[in-house]
Amino acid sequence: MQDEHPESFDLPDWGTEGAPPEPATDAADESEAPPEGIDVHLEVESELMQSTTDLPGSYRIRSVIGLVSAEGTASVADGTTLQSATGAARSAALDRLTSEAETIGATAVAGIRLSVAVRLNDVVVVAYGTALDAVRG
Repeated sequence: MQDEHPESFDLPDWGTEGAPPEPATDAADESEAPPEGIDVHLEVESELMQSTTDLPGSYRIRSVIGLVSAEGTASVADGTTLQSATGAARSAALDRLTSEAETIGATAVAGIRLSVAVRLNDVVVVAYGTALDAVRG
């Protein structure tokens, strides 16, 4: 947790003996575009761990981020059963819950609960749980 009004202080000058050299910078390199056909962006897809209970023992919690929640809805229309609409609303709620958790830096969501309500021809599912920063191992 960060303080709202952190105190400032001066660090002692211990010198640079034994420190690695500063990286050399070349102004021309910074302004050049990457060569044609080379993708400089790397997207790493991580799978968010979801659990309706505590995390399995193979996971270690580094920090609790907080509550996350999301809503999914689906209509019971011609040819759609209540069961299929509930399944679609549940999937939408869990997808949004995953997205919300990843947006705030979570790697897992524990204690997931679902609340289901039917309003006229709509099924509403609310999913909520505790977002965590957890690692396997």
